[in-house]
Amino acid sequence: MLYPNKTLINLFRGALVLILILNIFNGAISEHPRFSSISSWGTVWQGLFLTAFVSWLLLEASNFYLKKTRVGHLPAYFWVVSTGLIGADFFNSYSGLFEVVNFDKAAHAAGGFFFGLLILGLIKRINQSYNLKLTKTLVYYLAFASVNLGGIVYEVGELIGDRFFGSHNITAIFDTSEDLIFNNIGLILLLLIDWVLHRVEAGKKSAPDFS
Repeated sequence: MLYPNKTLINLFRGALVLILILNIFNGAISEHPRFSSISSWGTVWQGLFLTAFVSWLLLEASNFYLKKTRVGHLPAYFWVVSTGLIGADFFNSYSGLFEVVNFDKAAHAAGGFFFGLLILGLIKRINQSYNLKLTKTLVYYLAFASVNLGGIVYEVGELIGDRFFGSHNITAIFDTSEDLIFNNIGLILLLLIDWVLHRVEAGKKSAPDFS
């Protein structure tokens, strides 16, 4: 079993809690006219809080379960990347960057890339820990399917946030389909990079040693 950097994990675990607190604080002052310049996005905080809270629970639950298996604790980079994605979601909404033309598309492409990085890493780790000997094609298929499932769950979360919490995340009739498309653009870019790196590494191992 591998033991990750617990200090780094706790640091970013604390950062996740801080983001949750900032979301609650923003919600507390969102209707106060004195703080309108600080909290300019009203009830959208509820959708962001829901996303951050569910993501935090998933991280904690996954870590609790996996540490009892051969896979071991979640690596520290899971916490780093997850906190970065959630923090970016908070900052981008707070700063109004999502109002910039095509920024939302770029954000979803980046989300697909980095979420894919987590899922691909986890699949490889499970494959190695249990000596499953999965083919590269199957590993990529599992990563592709898992990330798309995650994307669908995220979009359902946006719908719940809009319907019940007034978060106004869905801005157009094709918003959800465009989000999923750009998620896949980021994911496919990641898989291409991983495939190229795998080919380069395989080429180095098969190259004759003339030293």
